[in-house]
Amino acid sequence: MNFPTFGKLAHYYAQHMASLYHGHLWDFVQHPELVKDPVFRQAARQLAGRMVGEVAKQNAKTWRAAAMKSTRAREIYRALQAEIESGNLGAVLETLADRNAELISSVPADIAERITKRAVELHQKGSRPAEIERDMRRWAPELSKSRIRCIARTELSRAETDLTRERSARIGIDWYQWETSEDQRVRPSHKNMDHVLVAWNDPPSPEALIGEKSTLGKYHAGCAPNCRCPALPLADVDEVRWPCRVYRSGSIVRMTRPQFLRVIGVRLAA
Repeated sequence: MNFPTFGKLAHYYAQHMASLYHGHLWDFVQHPELVKDPVFRQAARQLAGRMVGEVAKQNAKTWRAAAMKSTRAREIYRALQAEIESGNLGAVLETLADRNAELISSVPADIAERITKRAVELHQKGSRPAEIERDMRRWAPELSKSRIRCIARTELSRAETDLTRERSARIGIDWYQWETSEDQRVRPSHKNMDHVLVAWNDPPSPEALIGEKSTLGKYHAGCAPNCRCPALPLADVDEVRWPCRVYRSGSIVRMTRPQFLRVIGVRLAA
């Protein structure tokens, strides 16, 4: 299965997030409690809901297209149709939208914390209060852009993975293949995960696998900050080129098709 990138949607999401603070960013930074205003909270929730809804639509389209190439096409298509008709994915979408609304509201407090640290550093270097405030006012918009871009990229990818995992569980797909963008921006730990098969119930720690110190811990493709890696559901083992690298309980091993089938509990004909 091939899942899309969300460059345009991430740009749209970041632009509209920034518009919530347009002209009032410094007020929000000085008074982060303003995000509790009902009007702001409603706007943030509506924006988050639109984003999650768009990701869900794109995710469903991709599942349908990919299903037609799979030996499980009818089964996957029927499951998607039943889900869409029943609307039983609603609770998952609500949870994703709530999480994103909270992240949107966290921007001022995050910037305020970083600005406070910077102000202390400038004060210790002998800068005057007027100079510090002038510097902070210049710095705040750049911090805001950076934080908003990070939220947009990370949460779109994370929502995609969360929806893919939910749909995989409902169809009975227990594994996925980690894929990268295969460009120079891919971090070393994720480059090492490219094309690796991963079980949904056993997330890896990509950094630990290459001996890199990190506080990220274990996570699935698309769930780390600024990660662009999609999790491609393994609907059919014949979609994979064998032998293939497989992640199991803390390490990556190369397996043949028969070896992997034994791992997932499929008996081979004698």
